[in-house]
Amino acid sequence: MVIECLAIFGIIFAVMMICIFKKDEENDRKNAKLVVPLLILPGAHIIAYFGSEWISMILPLDYFLVYLLIDTMALVTSGILVGVFAKYIEAKGNKIAYGVIALIYNLVLSYFLMYELLLRLYAYLIENYDTILASVSMP
Repeated sequence: MVIECLAIFGIIFAVMMICIFKKDEENDRKNAKLVVPLLILPGAHIIAYFGSEWISMILPLDYFLVYLLIDTMALVTSGILVGVFAKYIEAKGNKIAYGVIALIYNLVLSYFLMYELLLRLYAYLIENYDTILASVSMP
């Protein structure tokens, strides 16, 4: 799912940059910051892909747990930022629509990212079943 996250991040970031660097629309520049919470979850998943193994060597946590924690913290951070950035929208209907759509996007993307991670964990456990069973000491 890292390739998919790179594509999602790239598309959203490109749209944000187009809105920021438009010369004639000041309103687009103000609204470009509203897509920042949508960048957090795919960006954190990309960072987790490259950094969770390194972090798991430093902390006494499993690789998959670190990966899951990073994705979960990104989901919570993104949700909080959606609420914070919603205050910049003046119309109440637009504010509600922005909040609902951004949160649904984050929840659905998070579901697929964590589901894929848990499938990889399951495959790892099945593949290394004998090794794991042998490492458990019986009383």
